[in-house]
Amino acid sequence: MTRSRRAAFAAILIVGAVVALVVHGQLWRAGTAQVSEARAAELPTGKDSIALAKVALDSCSKISGDKIPCYEQHLIPLVDVGGPKLAMGTLMQVANADRDVRGFGHVYAHAIGMHAFEADKNVERTFSSCTDAFQSGCYHGVIEAYFASSGKVDSQSVRKLCVPWSQAGVYGWLRFQCAHGLGHGLTMHYEHDLVQSLKGCDLLVDSWDRESCYGGAFMENVVDATEPHHGMPGMDMPEEKRSFKQIDKGDLNYPCSILPERYLTTCYQNQVSIIMYFDDHKMPAVAKHCMQVPEKYRYMCFTGFGTDINSFVVGDHLKAIDLCANAPEKYREWCIIGVVKNIIDVSAKTADGVSFCQKVTEHHLKSRCYEAVGEESVSLEQRPEVRETFCAVSEPEYIEACRFGARLITEPPPGLGGGVSSEGAQGSSN
Repeated sequence: MTRSRRAAFAAILIVGAVVALVVHGQLWRAGTAQVSEARAAELPTGKDSIALAKVALDSCSKISGDKIPCYEQHLIPLVDVGGPKLAMGTLMQVANADRDVRGFGHVYAHAIGMHAFEADKNVERTFSSCTDAFQSGCYHGVIEAYFASSGKVDSQSVRKLCVPWSQAGVYGWLRFQCAHGLGHGLTMHYEHDLVQSLKGCDLLVDSWDRESCYGGAFMENVVDATEPHHGMPGMDMPEEKRSFKQIDKGDLNYPCSILPERYLTTCYQNQVSIIMYFDDHKMPAVAKHCMQVPEKYRYMCFTGFGTDINSFVVGDHLKAIDLCANAPEKYREWCIIGVVKNIIDVSAKTADGVSFCQKVTEHHLKSRCYEAVGEESVSLEQRPEVRETFCAVSEPEYIEACRFGARLITEPPPGLGGGVSSEGAQGSSN
């Protein structure tokens, strides 16, 4: 597999506004802003990010080999000039123009978040300065850097970390990003000992938070194993010894095959990324190996199959639909669900998911696709009236499927069963 292909693979696993005027010096750190729930944030273009992106593209876009060292020299220092928002806004502009960057923008976003925390050492302030772009990689990087620097993991520190974004009974976007990033950070803290990091996630009280944390831990495990220096552009990461065997070519169900039951739903959603790696992205082989996952968790493997397909096609919706056809008919809907949920995870915009669903032709698959769009809207927006607007742009025949997924109605429309989560599926991981 080429480095660019591996980097794109790594990017999809990991899973606000740009200031128009540069904030000089370190003023982005001043004060602690009120933390609000994210709502399908977009990145309005500012003249500074556009100009800075042009400089970076002029320097780096025509490089035929590895572009990361070049782009990192342009992107990472922007954190010290205008904070994460300026760096992320510039990254967005660069990614729009350079497909190579767009394919693994999540990696750069991690680096921006890590550097931001290193500069400020305040989790709440730095986390709140990130944006949703590139599967919220900036948020994850902040949490990773926190654990890398703190060296302390106990029930108090783990439970306290995400309190600013947690409210009883409300499972929103930033809460997920914090808990998911916690899984990444714990895994790095424990030098990629997956079992120890999962035990760290177990310190969380709420089961939803634990599942979100598990997802980050599994993701960090597979990405580190397949792209060891997913490392984070701009960050000098020390060489680490790996005492825990992360993946096993002789057992494509490993590490799920050695773990307790409570971890397996989340594990098998991420397991397909290991299968993809060993099968070199040969989709028929990947689908065949998903069928060898224990039947109880097979639907999660095919959900992950869709997630990774979305990375592989880099925005080509029709190709994604075609690749999902490799899944047996019984599990094809889960592949479609994985694709559309990941599309929304990447951009934090339900409209992007609607655009994908419009291209799905088979009625049942299309219904399930719109239902998944509705489910994603719940984490993006707590206000029912706003979720109504998200679903209103669906194709008329499928508005009710979206509304059902968005918990706006309690009875499923004809043709839908008990919902996307009816078999115990969790939302797709970032």
